[in-house]
Amino acid sequence: MAKLYVDSQHISLTLPDIVSRMFNVVQQLRNYIVAMQDVLPYVSKALTSVTYVEPAPNASTNINFPHLYEEFITFV
Repeated sequence: MAKLYVDSQHISLTLPDIVSRMFNVVQQLRNYIVAMQDVLPYVSKALTSVTYVEPAPNASTNINFPHLYEEFITFV
């Protein structure tokens, strides 16, 4: 068992919890790396557009492109 402390509070994790959570973290990292190949071209197109840009038909489903576009235009 492992205990993770923040100040006086802690959570306890068993080995199966740790293994399960590590697998989820690795899986999310993999999804992020795979999605980056779709995000970078999308952002490049959005830089020159004044209207919403549709993502490629085969773009990652792990990215919420409408929300990304809305966030992106607030910075430009």
